[in-house]
Amino acid sequence: MNMSTMNSACPGPFVRRHNPCGHRTGQWAQILATTTAQDQEHFLVIYHDSDTELLPAEAPEQHYEFGPAPAYWTE
Repeated sequence: MNMSTMNSACPGPFVRRHNPCGHRTGQWAQILATTTAQDQEHFLVIYHDSDTELLPAEAPEQHYEFGPAPAYWTE
């Protein structure tokens, strides 16, 4: 799936990872941009504490939850 066709994954919305890979699984982050790294599309995200991360954009509907700004980023 091309990220340009995914309205919820455009820069600005918040995303939370559900797959067990990664130290910030379950925490909300804001999508700053989409980018390509090593021939794969990624989300560049920022967490509540200003930490940034590149999240692989593979199968976003299976690995991520997208939504508006959460009441508490750390949940």
